[in-house]
Amino acid sequence: MARKYIDCREVPGSKCSVTLAADTEEDLMEVAMLHGVKSHGMKDDAETRKMIKKAFHTGCPKCD
Repeated sequence: MARKYIDCREVPGSKCSVTLAADTEEDLMEVAMLHGVKSHGMKDDAETRKMIKKAFHTGCPKCD
């Protein structure tokens, strides 16, 4: 199973350097929403989840 990840720098309006990874999209969505709500004041709603899911990648993040 390929891991999924999200780089917070790719989310519109974010200047955060956090990258999160998980084995499933469901797990990744949960931790991404927790991070978004707590750190960025996002609302946990369908529109936010849709935007976040668009930023998901498969594999491992590349470090710059």
